[in-house]
Amino acid sequence: MEYKVVVCDLDGTLLDSNHALTERTKNEIKRVSGLGLKVILATGRHYIDVKGVAGELDLDTCVIGSNGTRVYSGDGEKLIMHNLDEKVVESVLGYDLPKDVHLNIYQGKEWLVFEDNEELLRFHTHSGFSYRKLVNREGVNSKGVNKFYFYSHNKEALNEVERDLKAVLDGIADVFFSLHTVVEVMPKGISKGLALQEMMKDNGIKPDEVIAFGDGLNDYEMLSWVGKGLLMKNADQKLIELLPDLDIINSNSEDGVAEFLEQYIS
Repeated sequence: MEYKVVVCDLDGTLLDSNHALTERTKNEIKRVSGLGLKVILATGRHYIDVKGVAGELDLDTCVIGSNGTRVYSGDGEKLIMHNLDEKVVESVLGYDLPKDVHLNIYQGKEWLVFEDNEELLRFHTHSGFSYRKLVNREGVNSKGVNKFYFYSHNKEALNEVERDLKAVLDGIADVFFSLHTVVEVMPKGISKGLALQEMMKDNGIKPDEVIAFGDGLNDYEMLSWVGKGLLMKNADQKLIELLPDLDIINSNSEDGVAEFLEQYIS
C-alpha cells in the first residue's frame, strides 16, 4: 500500500522520554515529508504548544490539537473547532477536587490553572508554552472551553475524578484517561480520530492511505480508523488490549517511529 499521510501522536510516541524530538526523529520526519507524504501531528497538547514542535520538523501541514477539539492549517487558520457545553463547564468548575489533583483548562489560546505546577511546565520546555494562573474559578468564562484535564500521580484520586465526573456528565461529555497521570473532559464524541476523518474526507484521502502512530487511549479512534495503525511498545496496556491486531513497534525512548519509517517508507 502506498501511503499519502503519516499521523503521529506526540507524548509517548514521537517525543522521547524528555518530551523532546531526537535528531534521528527530526531527520526521519523531514525525509518522509520530502518524499511527498503529509505528516500530521495529532495530540492532546494545545495548538500553540504544538507549533513549536512543527517548527522543529519544518512542517507546514495541519495540526490536530487538544485531542481533536481544534484543527489548524499549516498557516494557522482554524479549520475545526469544538467547545464544551457551558453546562459541562459549570459542572466541572463546581466539582470539589480530591487532594493532589491539578485542574487545567484549555480555552481559546490560553492554558489556565489555579495553582502552579513546575512538573507540567517541564512538558513544554522546548515550546515555551505556559499557563496563566487564576485566583479562583469564578474568573473562568464558561464559553469557548475546548477541554479540561486533571493531572496527578495519585492514581486513586484520578480514579475518583473519572468516576465522579462520568456520573455527573454522562451523555453530555466524554471523561477518560488519556495518560496514566491525566483524566480529560472533552466534548461528547470528539476525538483525534473524528478530526482526522473530517480532514481526510475533505481532501479525498481514504483510510487505507493513512498510517498512524500512538500510545494512549486518546489515540484509539485514530488508530482504529486508519489503514495502518501502529502501537508503541510503551503504549497503555488497555489500548493494546483494545487493538490486539495492531503491530507493536519500539518505544518512544528507542525512536520507534523513526525506526519504522526508515524501514518501511521509501
